[in-house]
Amino acid sequence: MANISDIKGRILIDKQFYLDNKDFLDNYFSEDNFYQSCDYGIFINAMDPKKPFIDAEDNEDKVQLNIIGNGRWTLLNSYNFAIKAEAGDENYHKLIKLFSKNHKEITVDYDEYEPGISLFGHFKDILTPCYIKEDDSYSINPEQASAENYDYNDRELIEKDFEDGYVFESSEHSFSPDFHEIDEYETKEFINDYGETWYDNLRPDLKKQYSLKEAIDLLIDEIIENEETKGGISFWRCEDTDLLNELFLKKISK
Repeated sequence: MANISDIKGRILIDKQFYLDNKDFLDNYFSEDNFYQSCDYGIFINAMDPKKPFIDAEDNEDKVQLNIIGNGRWTLLNSYNFAIKAEAGDENYHKLIKLFSKNHKEITVDYDEYEPGISLFGHFKDILTPCYIKEDDSYSINPEQASAENYDYNDRELIEKDFEDGYVFESSEHSFSPDFHEIDEYETKEFINDYGETWYDNLRPDLKKQYSLKEAIDLLIDEIIENEETKGGISFWRCEDTDLLNELFLKKISK
């Protein structure tokens, strides 16, 4: 997989500082003004693109800006170009100078997924704007305040919206005539989209040994038990017949 980092999270700043500088901060972080740089893009995920900041969910003294992003490296190593706006360096330096002179920090609270280095977790970074005397310029000093690794498996990635796929609780409803429960619906979709085609291309000796229902049940059982999937299977894995065969063969060899 390509070394591309994806994040979902929020930027938090002091509420009174925001109210004192509302026009500038709303304009700087507006959806129209904020764009993807060539190396790391943060996109504003706001209900009102002209008023991107909202009260923080868990801190009455903060406001938050909901964001998504992606780039070549992890977000921690990308801040000095990740939060530049379309207006360019002049407004960026004005932004950092504003935070620095008021002794205010920026908190970034986010989930990050980077498959190239098997990185998947929740992180909190503190950005301290600072003045660089030698260059007479302003920059950001990022520091990771906390890091919590998530279980690295398909189910977690699907449930946290970093991958698309199916989630199963059991295989017992695989061929039930109705599927009002979400697990039954997911199973039906998997069978229709991938399962029947996979079975059609299964080795002839295995097709003689296992009916379609038996094979699908065993495959789903292994998806539930396997450490890499844990009850979920991403679309990219479904599209690779060899990977589905690998799961199935692992199950029947136990």
